[in-house]
Amino acid sequence: IIDQTIEPAEGDILINEIGWAGSMYSAYDEYIELINKSDFDIYMYNYQIENAAGAKNTLTISGKITKHSVFLITNYPYNDDRTAINNVPDFVSPQLSLNNGKMGRLYLFLYTSDAADEGLGVDLGGRRI
Repeated sequence: IIDQTIEPAEGDILINEIGWAGSMYSAYDEYIELINKSDFDIYMYNYQIENAAGAKNTLTISGKITKHSVFLITNYPYNDDRTAINNVPDFVSPQLSLNNGKMGRLYLFLYTSDAADEGLGVDLGGRRI
């Protein structure tokens, strides 16, 4: 179990970049890049990105995002024949699906086991819920 003594606040982790159009290798060669703007490492466990697994579907991610760095989420692993991405991803999920039509906005949420939020989660991007 990882003890994270400092909980992330609004704006600590943001969606920095998205690649939704695919590549010449695959229409599904998509990615989301998160950025940690804080001065500490953040251990993400069961963070959710709304609308990132298709419209109105949630992609659940986990991993460590170091301070002042980015965290790359892709469909395919590094060196897969179906990707043009030249960086090693931090999280790979074939569920990543960024709709080319009306997919809605992407929202990043931290859901904790704390009953105080009544299952609503903490919005890390600053959207009021």
